[in-house]
Amino acid sequence: MPSVISLIASLALTARAEEMEAPEYRTPAPADSYRSPGVYIEEIAAGPRPVGRRRPEALDCQKHCTANRDEMWNSIYCKACRKGKDMQTFCTDHYANNMEQCLKYKVADSVCVLAGEMNSLGEGLQVDDSDNDCFVELGYGSAIDLATALQDGSLADDARRALNRCWSDVVGGMSNFGASQWALGYYFARSKKELGDALDNVFGAMETHTGGRRRLADGYAANKAGTSTVLGMLNPNSDVYVGNPLERCDAFLKETGSGLENPGQPCEIACDSTAGFCDYCGTGKCCKNGENDSACSGTEGGEDRYTCVPAYTNPGL
Repeated sequence: MPSVISLIASLALTARAEEMEAPEYRTPAPADSYRSPGVYIEEIAAGPRPVGRRRPEALDCQKHCTANRDEMWNSIYCKACRKGKDMQTFCTDHYANNMEQCLKYKVADSVCVLAGEMNSLGEGLQVDDSDNDCFVELGYGSAIDLATALQDGSLADDARRALNRCWSDVVGGMSNFGASQWALGYYFARSKKELGDALDNVFGAMETHTGGRRRLADGYAANKAGTSTVLGMLNPNSDVYVGNPLERCDAFLKETGSGLENPGQPCEIACDSTAGFCDYCGTGKCCKNGENDSACSGTEGGEDRYTCVPAYTNPGL
């Protein structure tokens, strides 16, 4: 099985700044065409949906760049906006003076979308236990409430810390999460750390041309074994807490890249079960592979799920 690092490194090496065709606009698919309940975290979060933050059109880039001037002014998104162009056209017309940034922004988007999708699949496993009292003790009525909080954008960071805290507190056989709780806890802790380290290495290579030390992922058996110290990486109060492995993506995409937010993260709840441009995805859009709806081309987004992906052309310009 390929490691997280090998998957990301392979994607980073093969991603090219190739032109994308402008998306075709069509009426969104009916709600009854969505995937039936399964293991994705968005399928655990059933019940009433919050009011969505979907936009019918792309962001007004001038307003967005002005409002986020401190973070985004030198990003490729805002540089293109100041020229009255989308990122695709800007990098074609002004490539010579922006070569490095134009080469990097699509690689960063591709890597971060992949990492976000992988991370959210792990979180789906973490929260898939509707009878666990740990979620209630941390202020959530159930695992469903916690899954919703992770996705609707209102309490995502707090919910993620609460979820990790639950798994760091596993003790005794079958007392919290069942017979496999220790193996799962070790896997969650190590996979988050490996994913964060892999992203550090990718962005280090992009920023310094040499990168840091390449780390090989732990063997499969070792991922599911260890001591209670390993679970400390999931404890928000621990000195070794791994935190959110996607923080490096969040910073790079805003400060340097396309302005995409929550890359690869499930967005069906946050975007009101509708494909297209959405505040939760920043300058990007919420899409599902195979559905050619609104601003989505049909070849982007998650498999059987809606995820945040970049939007390189801006029909609003």
